[in-house]
Amino acid sequence: MTFININKTNLNLLKTFYDKIYSTSFLNTDECETLDNLYYYINAEKINYDYHIILCYNNEDLIGGAILDYFYDTKTIVIEFIVIKQNCQQKGLGKELFNYIAGLYDYEQIVIEVNDPEQLSKDEPLNYLYFWNSLGFKKLDMTYIQPPLDKNKEPIYCLWLACKTKKNYIDKKTILSILADYFKYAMKIDDLVNCRQYLEIAAEINNKIKLNKLLEDK
Repeated sequence: MTFININKTNLNLLKTFYDKIYSTSFLNTDECETLDNLYYYINAEKINYDYHIILCYNNEDLIGGAILDYFYDTKTIVIEFIVIKQNCQQKGLGKELFNYIAGLYDYEQIVIEVNDPEQLSKDEPLNYLYFWNSLGFKKLDMTYIQPPLDKNKEPIYCLWLACKTKKNYIDKKTILSILADYFKYAMKIDDLVNCRQYLEIAAEINNKIKLNKLLEDK
């Protein structure tokens, strides 16, 4: 598998990725960024953070990709989006993509958003939970609300935050710093004082946030 990082010199690849991979991968369209937003994030000036859109090719076929941020203050990778096309799954390619991402930085933790399985229809497969569980991710014991991605979208209440770290908890200061950077750089929210979702999260969480299994033992 070959990986290509989108940058200002190869932006012509972004629309194909958006149309064929990214925009078709969401159950809830409020979770899907606009193409214009992705162009904006690629071109934005980066201070104290990095932003990547990574395309995955098998020979010349585009088969998946990922979008991620890295926040230097907390040494945190946040994976916003990652997918391998369905007909290419169960071949270890998702793990190969994840290992590529994890190898980009000397990180303290990797954070992801995953769908709360209780909010899905009963016939919706839970393969994504088995995938992240196999990579050592655990659910943060907290309520998470994703703010609207733009003025035309709604907040998302059906997501968990999950994390891969060597510790068995994350402290409140660290998670609020991660979310402050995530909301600022990935959602254009500079004024956290007036961000209702951030304030609700901050008011609820404990000083030490436990990490729980994504899947209960059978």
